[in-house]
Amino acid sequence: MRLLLTLLLLLSALPALAGEPRVFRISLDTGPNHLRNHVVERFAESLRAAAGERLDVQVFHSGQLGKGRDVPKALIWGSAHMGVPVMQHLARYVPDANLFGLPVFYGAGSDAVWRLAETSANARITQTIERKLRVKVLVPYLELGETTLFTSHPVRSPADYAGLKIRSIGGAAVPVRLRRLGANPVTLPFADVPLALGQGALDGIISTYESVRSGQLWQVGLNHAFEDRGEAVLYAPMVGIETWRALPPDLRRALQSAWAEAAADSRALSARRQSSARQAFIDAGGAVARADAAQLADLRRRMRADAAQLLRELHMSPALLSAALGEGDGHGAPPAPR
Repeated sequence: MRLLLTLLLLLSALPALAGEPRVFRISLDTGPNHLRNHVVERFAESLRAAAGERLDVQVFHSGQLGKGRDVPKALIWGSAHMGVPVMQHLARYVPDANLFGLPVFYGAGSDAVWRLAETSANARITQTIERKLRVKVLVPYLELGETTLFTSHPVRSPADYAGLKIRSIGGAAVPVRLRRLGANPVTLPFADVPLALGQGALDGIISTYESVRSGQLWQVGLNHAFEDRGEAVLYAPMVGIETWRALPPDLRRALQSAWAEAAADSRALSARRQSSARQAFIDAGGAVARADAAQLADLRRRMRADAAQLLRELHMSPALLSAALGEGDGHGAPPAPR
């Protein structure tokens, strides 16, 4: 495997031969039917049209080029030229990327988190990601939707988290929230969820209806959903900096324009697909319970009490959270629409 990656890196470093298109590989770890893959395919189609024969745009699905958490390494090695990893995976390299999963935003909803993504605080996170990971981040981010707790038995309030073994979505902040609620966070690849459920190593997962539908996970016992709007899953599209610098200015503009066009209505598309996936879950016999909004707001206020200690534990910047909250309503909610 290391030899293959080395060969790919060497090949990607060579300039395209005269008349030959430059290969542009995009790495995704989700299947072709996933929302992220649909948006990236639209992007690839637009980029191919704009670049003509100068770029050979290739999309690799289902982790063919590696896991989502390893996208930054793949971009450095050159085995991939672009990836769209979930923000929580980037938190292992840039701790401030845990911002979106902090307990103080638990249950705030996707609109609130999307507004958080438009703050100056997140602009600083993006700059740090670009600097530390040597990438060019494209805008806008891609939103998958709000997370839900899926379990093998009923959960009707946050108090019911106590004692459950729950797979987290990644990053360090969400496991902290799970522990605050009395649950036991578990880290394992999404592909291993069915086996873990069968062995009793898991009671449930933090995920989205779209992801649960993609894996038909109700067939392995996840037939209860507790909608507590845990956090909104955001993806950060990025291109390796060496690849970016090797592109002529017009292709850089074409790439940015193609992504902006493909992602322009992605939030609406996400909402439609999540709604469709939710109905599919119900049609398959799934039961849905919804968290009380006032109870979630109270939990956010209580979780904010030890936010300073949590930021130290996660090696995050205290000024970052202050800036995010300062652009909000002063009560732990992200900024209101402008």
